Amino acid sequence: RLKVKDRAGNTINVDTPVKLYNVNIYNASITPGIFSPNADGQIDTATISANITSSSNWTINIKDSSGDIKRTYIGTGSVINRPWDGKDGDSNVVGDGTYTYTIDATDPVTGSSAAQIHGTVIIDNTLPVATISAPLANSTIAGSVQIKALADDANWDASSYYGDSTCNYLFYGAGTAPTQWATLGRYTNPILPDIDGNPPVIYTWNTTSLPNGDYVIRLKVKDRAGNTINVDTPV
Repeated sequence: RLKVKDRAGNTINVDTPVKLYNVNIYNASITPGIFSPNADGQIDTATISANITSSSNWTINIKDSSGDIKRTYIGTGSVINRPWDGKDGDSNVVGDGTYTYTIDATDPVTGSSAAQIHGTVIIDNTLPVATISAPLANSTIAGSVQIKALADDANWDASSYYGDSTCNYLFYGAGTAPTQWATLGRYTNPILPDIDGNPPVIYTWNTTSLPNGDYVIRLKVKDRAGNTINVDTPV
């Protein structure tokens, strides 16, 4: 509407009816942003989600770092919730790396297309690296025992909180095959060599109040993709 009024009070309204019709993709995301499609039951898939302003024919393409399309999904509707299992079109698990997903949408009635949306996701099927260098396996220990170790991963998970034993913990358990574990330490940062290049002391374990017998020291490390490694040292 254009409204015009002169000094005498004469007023005119000029109205032009239009129809607003946009095709847009919004609220696009992939969750989680890193996963490990190795069928271990831990973060094996990621879900691509988005909304479209009208029911449209949509296409998702997933590309590797070279721009080669590894997987394509198509569908129709105004809501997208498409899990990706980390496999290519031949059902082979793709390699570690960063992948780009694109979403295109076209209204089947008007032929109008939305601007393409894109994002990235990381695939990581590589286990963290972890070792316990002291005490030695099957050694006899007593008193205060220095535990030395290394642990690292390109996608180190520092998100755990105390009491959540899912990642980056040092435990001990009684017996040769413990079923219960007591926490010794928690590590939010990678455990790297000291300035001399040696494994650092990560915990000094006071064993004086424990009954004599067999024990297992366990270092558990989990990365953001869900890859988990347990390093056990029997003593």
